[in-house]
Amino acid sequence: MIEQLITSSFLILAVLLLRMLLRGRVSRRMLYGLWLVVALRLLLPISIPSPVSVMNAVDPSGAQQFINQQVIRVNPDLSDALSTEEDSPSREPAASPISRGMLLHAVWLGGAVATGLTFAVVNLSFSRRLRRQRQPFDAPGCPLPVYLAKDIPSPCLFGLLRPSIYISPQAAEDESTLSHVLTHEYCHFRQWDHIWSLVRTLCLSLYWFHPLVWAAAAYSRSDCELACDELAVATLGEEQKLAYSRTLVELVREKPRFSHLAYTATTMALGQSNMKERILMIVKSPKTSCSALAAVLVCLALLVSCTFTGKTLTGAQAVDSLEQSIHFQDNSIAFTLPAGYANAEDWNIQVYGRAGMDGAGMSIHLFEAENSDRSWQAGKTYTIDLAEAQYLELSMDISLYSDESLSRTVDLLAKTGGDTTLHGYNTVYVTFPAYQDGRTADNSFQYDTQPFDAVLQLPQNWKVSLPAREERATGGPLWTSVEIYDENGPVATMGFSRYERYEGGDLPREEYYKAVYPNLRLGSFVNWGDYTPVRTEEGSESALATVTYLNPTQLENHPGAMAEVPQIQVPGILCYNDDLTVYTAIQFAEGYGVDEGTLRTIAQSLHLIPSEYGLSGKRFGDAYADRDYSGIQVLDADGNDVSKILIDLWYCASDAYDVDGMVVFETGDWVSLLDNHPQFIELTNYDEVLPKIFTPRAIAQYEASDVVLIQKTADGKVYRLGPWRTGYSYAWALTDLRGLEVQPDRIVAEATYIKNPGYAGAGEDPAYVPEYDTVPFTVVKQNGIWLVDDYTYPERKNG
Repeated sequence: MIEQLITSSFLILAVLLLRMLLRGRVSRRMLYGLWLVVALRLLLPISIPSPVSVMNAVDPSGAQQFINQQVIRVNPDLSDALSTEEDSPSREPAASPISRGMLLHAVWLGGAVATGLTFAVVNLSFSRRLRRQRQPFDAPGCPLPVYLAKDIPSPCLFGLLRPSIYISPQAAEDESTLSHVLTHEYCHFRQWDHIWSLVRTLCLSLYWFHPLVWAAAAYSRSDCELACDELAVATLGEEQKLAYSRTLVELVREKPRFSHLAYTATTMALGQSNMKERILMIVKSPKTSCSALAAVLVCLALLVSCTFTGKTLTGAQAVDSLEQSIHFQDNSIAFTLPAGYANAEDWNIQVYGRAGMDGAGMSIHLFEAENSDRSWQAGKTYTIDLAEAQYLELSMDISLYSDESLSRTVDLLAKTGGDTTLHGYNTVYVTFPAYQDGRTADNSFQYDTQPFDAVLQLPQNWKVSLPAREERATGGPLWTSVEIYDENGPVATMGFSRYERYEGGDLPREEYYKAVYPNLRLGSFVNWGDYTPVRTEEGSESALATVTYLNPTQLENHPGAMAEVPQIQVPGILCYNDDLTVYTAIQFAEGYGVDEGTLRTIAQSLHLIPSEYGLSGKRFGDAYADRDYSGIQVLDADGNDVSKILIDLWYCASDAYDVDGMVVFETGDWVSLLDNHPQFIELTNYDEVLPKIFTPRAIAQYEASDVVLIQKTADGKVYRLGPWRTGYSYAWALTDLRGLEVQPDRIVAEATYIKNPGYAGAGEDPAYVPEYDTVPFTVVKQNGIWLVDDYTYPERKNG
């Protein structure tokens, strides 16, 4: 499409220049014929590689990359950093990236349909108007049906399959005038102008966005009338020139309108402004000399060779073009063979890798038929659907049989940027540090780590959650570990640690991991060995490992003889990021049968990135509701996506108010403080939690609320009303968030939630139909961290 736009634009400009240079020197019908070449270029998507093509002078690769670039990135796991989002078989995944190409195609298609429908309505309306008022008119000797129509601005030829001539009452009053009119309109028929009018509107519909195409349509319509004048005078005879000119002056009084381009009728009108030139051309009757004809033909041949052709690529350019065309879109990898390299049989393209099948990794090869038969097609786009298999590795070797020195290898999975979700997997975000339990003065540097997200893909039936507070590990070498489990129990644990970047400079790249994991590799009780890289990028690497540790149940049986303690070996996965100077480790549970294919898939997908929850990290320490939040997108004033931060803050604020849940607080003893109220419960970490969620203004609002009834006693303890189980929570009731007012450090949002049904178990009631409501939700940024500044508890929104 880009190539066709460039070549057609060049051709239109060239024809306009020729039209100006050849005016009065060649036949007007010859000038009119030049527009046929333009129409063919616009409608025929042909492109033959040629060294004289205008495409050799331009480089459209930047525009193509702009079109292919993804502009909407919505991760499929927006529902939680510590939980997965269930796939729904009843709908398409909401996480598909959308490229500019898809958006531009949709806009183009909508514009083409709208323009085409407008043209259709205009012509159908004109046809109905003619049919209502037309009267058959006897015109002996005219091969076409002739009708008298009162309400038409000018005589015209109208109709596609059965064209007819429509004349005005003024044209029918005089025999000489009638003869001129009938001859003129019949000459339109002889030139097939009723067909070319339809072609003109088709071009305008397809290229509705292109100003040069609209200019070409206007000038070609003008040249159509001039050519018809020339043919009419030749038919009538030279002696009729002046009489024919007077007829034009008398009949053509309406000013031309831009909307006339929508009509497929051929009229005599060009407007009074063009009448002088029109009469002058009739009087001069320029003829085409042999030299002028030769010049036109030479120019036409050059234009065709320059604009009906495409860029000719060298072998190196073709390989570069193919590599640049590889992009990720709609969970598929796509690549296009450049049309400018005509020898498609010269391609040697091998796509290969490994896929997890039946619990093991299997070697796979794609496009074998195309490569063995040498049936690659220039200009064709080929796709690989990543959802069809569990790809562990996927690469492409590109070379040419004529020059094998141009070969190169491309990691296709790296093109996904980690955005693809494989079939049977969910993308999960785990934020570290995951909690602050176990923090001491000696290990605070680990807990002060800048929050980061471990992004990985896990089987759909695996879940991630925080361990119970009493079970949270308080020591290293892995910190703030989280649990991975399935429906049968524990699967693995996952933790993190900081490390010091190695600055020695003499350590080979393949041995750099030894400087990252010394505490794991050299541990006496737990040892990580058999390091096998799976994904290696600049500054980051993920790998498989074997974790060997002493059987804890046998330690007492071998006092003082550690070497005799039986060992247990389980699989492990490691990943580091040298920019963040952190690593994560996944240690699988003893006896859990995880296959190699699953291990490699997880390791291949595992990346460490700055936390999408901002400087604070994820503050809500539990899973969100099992609901699709992928459609939520709220941007701050700088265009950053802060959707996850707002979702997290809504859960924190709502949970702090709710009587059901109490996730953000640690609780102590129950007490009775006020008469006529249920019991209160101690919030042991109240002063630590609230400043991480609310601004001082919102804290004052919280403490004044009659929902929680905060009570502070003389001994410094803090109590609130409840909690008790109701089966409903406004935190988990959230369905949508959208920004209403965005300022540099302040966002006013609107939260949509499911209203309290008033009875427990409503979600399981088949007759239950949820109702929705909205409340304002305001957050502000202080010292780089977003906090809740105004929270309206839904039950108090009207009171």
